Amino acid sequence: MTEEEFYSITRRGKRHLLLLDDLVLDATDYAPYHPGGKFIIERCRGTDISKFFYGGYNLEPLTNGENYNHTNYAREACDTLIIAKLNRPTNICKVKIDSEFNAS
Repeated sequence: MTEEEFYSITRRGKRHLLLLDDLVLDATDYAPYHPGGKFIIERCRGTDISKFFYGGYNLEPLTNGENYNHTNYAREACDTLIIAKLNRPTNICKVKIDSEFNAS
């Protein structure tokens, strides 16, 4: 799926598409069953959830002050939601090397 297709679908607002490691997840039917609440899925629609999923960031602070890191079971649940791989354009940086480089 291209980025344009992904954002076109999410702008329509009928499907809860999320990104996790360049995988497109359709969490529309899963949202009511999310252990953290439907709000989190709705709030993250159309975004990359990797930082949330791997514990680098929380939408709300936890009472113990730590970040939430999902379990292997959660990853297996996400695997059932995969509908596509995001096809991002490759940005290639060209570097011109000066053959007359003087190291002195």
